[in-house]
Amino acid sequence: MHKQYIKSLFFGALMGLIPLHGMSQENQAEGDSLLLLPVTLPGSLFPATEITQTGAVSTVSGETLYKNPAANTTNTVSGRLPGLFVVQGDGTPGADGAGWYIRGVGTYAQSGSANTAKYYVDGFEVNREYLNYLSPAEIGSISVFKDAASLSTFGMKGSNGVIWVETKRGEVGKMRVNLQMRSGIQRGININKPLDSYEFASLYNQAVSNDNGKVWTPAYSNEQLQAYKNGTGTNVSWYDEVLKNNGFYTDVDLSFRGGSEFIRYNVVLGYANQQGLFNVSNTDETSNIRFSRYNVRTNLDINLLKNLEVSIDVGGRIEDRDRPNYATGSLMDDLARYPSNIYPIYDEKVTDDLSNFSGTTLYPNNPMGSIRGLGWRNDRRRILQGNFKFKEKLDFLLDGLYLQEAFSFYVKSEGGFSKSRNYARYFDGVAQTTDQTTSIVASKLSADNMDQWIQAAFTLGYGNRFGLHDINSAFNFHISDYKADGLFGYKYHYLNYNGKVNYAYDNRYVAELGFSYFGSDAYAPGNRFGFYPAVSAAWVVSNEAFLRNNNVINTLKLRASVGKTGSSESDATNVLSSFTSGGRYLYQQYYTYSMVGNLYLGNDAPFNGQGTLAPLFIASEDIFAEKSIKYNVGADLTLFNKLNLTVDAFMDKRSNILTLDNSLMNYYGRNIQFSNVGKMTNKGFEASALFADRVGTVNYSLYGMAFYAKNKVDYMAEVPPRTTTTPAPDAPTAPASVWRPSATTS
Repeated sequence: MHKQYIKSLFFGALMGLIPLHGMSQENQAEGDSLLLLPVTLPGSLFPATEITQTGAVSTVSGETLYKNPAANTTNTVSGRLPGLFVVQGDGTPGADGAGWYIRGVGTYAQSGSANTAKYYVDGFEVNREYLNYLSPAEIGSISVFKDAASLSTFGMKGSNGVIWVETKRGEVGKMRVNLQMRSGIQRGININKPLDSYEFASLYNQAVSNDNGKVWTPAYSNEQLQAYKNGTGTNVSWYDEVLKNNGFYTDVDLSFRGGSEFIRYNVVLGYANQQGLFNVSNTDETSNIRFSRYNVRTNLDINLLKNLEVSIDVGGRIEDRDRPNYATGSLMDDLARYPSNIYPIYDEKVTDDLSNFSGTTLYPNNPMGSIRGLGWRNDRRRILQGNFKFKEKLDFLLDGLYLQEAFSFYVKSEGGFSKSRNYARYFDGVAQTTDQTTSIVASKLSADNMDQWIQAAFTLGYGNRFGLHDINSAFNFHISDYKADGLFGYKYHYLNYNGKVNYAYDNRYVAELGFSYFGSDAYAPGNRFGFYPAVSAAWVVSNEAFLRNNNVINTLKLRASVGKTGSSESDATNVLSSFTSGGRYLYQQYYTYSMVGNLYLGNDAPFNGQGTLAPLFIASEDIFAEKSIKYNVGADLTLFNKLNLTVDAFMDKRSNILTLDNSLMNYYGRNIQFSNVGKMTNKGFEASALFADRVGTVNYSLYGMAFYAKNKVDYMAEVPPRTTTTPAPDAPTAPASVWRPSATTS
């Protein structure tokens, strides 16, 4: 059996110097997450403390993220959170989001950025695109939940980890107005430019001669080569002409924060502008590739009654993406493959056309004409999320008992408009194509896409302390309904009954039990729910009598957890080009047009052919979610009140990975079957160290982290490799279209 391995290794380091007199009042109060741990640590259902935390959780503050002037929030966390691997594959303004991989890659069921974590903002799940352009000024903290203990309540959403975001809230005190601005310069890196005209022509002569039996038959004469060399011949560096060296980024945030015992508020207004690298001005007829963001957030916490708290969070933004009216990917392809000697940018022999761009039938899309002669397009995205939370304190029934109801409404709409024109292509004064130079024409605003996500959560919780005993518990019901444009990939419904109980004795021994009973409409009725338990414990050794008040070891805590999570999403069905359902609805039988062809019916001419159908795949009501068993051991250590160390070792055992079963031979018929047969193992370690001290009036810190993960595909129903004695069996062929009888997707 063929084994596959993927290794991930990451090291990072940060150093900070902070003058005490230069720190803002807010930073002194809250602190930087690299310098000071918060009193309470983020967690699902209820927060934890440094004592009661049993899971592997890393946290960074919004103030820390703000120090990195990047338009996309996903690009601000690299090197800040142990165990988080950040991969950016695109630098286009407005499309430069990075994939966040928690502890490497744990499954082959999903590829690329789809194999990343799930995202939650203020307790409700969101898409990554929502987090992408959430302003750091809005963010209180971002946490990474990595092990079974921290993921115990997420069920089928927890296998790849969770990103937990909490936005800034108001506080009691006078209103503080904060105006801050960031600006930066972005440059292109690792741009491999093609050869100039002389080098290209020289090598082209060699290539042509090699193809001609190594007989010297040059395509370019010595005179042409000399002209290229001395600069009298055509020699256009398309990269240098089309791309600028720098692109500028600027954002501005204005916030109002304060409140009283009755009402607390935090209001943020923001604007961001990111310019691309195209060498074109922003006018009524042309546009650089650029991104603009306008955002507003209001978080209110209101004590309506003695026993009733209300929270109202409203966040919205408008995103504008402008670009030349020519696909960016196609333009970059043209820059890479258009030789430098094909033609000059402009044809000087053309005098009767306002547009005199060069072009030929072989190379029709003059790169400069693509950014200056075709107009521009704007794509606008509007996003609005409103969260409403009500918390009733039931101390009159039982001290520490409470009931909470929370609702989230999310909507996103996308549309766009353009101003279009065309230009004639000339070579030596003669038009080479049928294109004609036209005036610019504006289009109407289009409605391209719309998403709607409604969620609700109901929680019954209890927390209290009895002498040496500290208990926190909560039981929650979460319902989610997500709908958007499309047939399969944009309808998700799930229910999650979950809870956890945390018990601590004498601030030394901690135990926690969590669970999720999670159901998804992706599977057959009667087979939609799975149970996902987790258990964890911690021992605060430094609170034992033999280490208490030790001047060297200030904190020593040992942690361990084990539990089960799952995933209801898979790319396995992507092999069926018209059934990209994300691994869902495989319990229903779908059909495609048969390769047999038409069936002719009737007794009299003309005979009409009736198309025939065949199963698209073999439906199975046994298909279910992928399973993940996570193991974690860790330690937290503080020495001399200056050095903080955290070390974790982990192992993730995956099973039930949805897989196209290639082990079924074609001589049994044309059978495409998906099965929960895949297995994979991912294991590794992560470590972080923070040294913080003071010299006079200056605080300084040195932070470093290391991460290593190695995975192995244990089984994926592969076809055996071909040998001299055993030919490889034919794998199932993916059909091109799909049809199914009318049915209601539940």
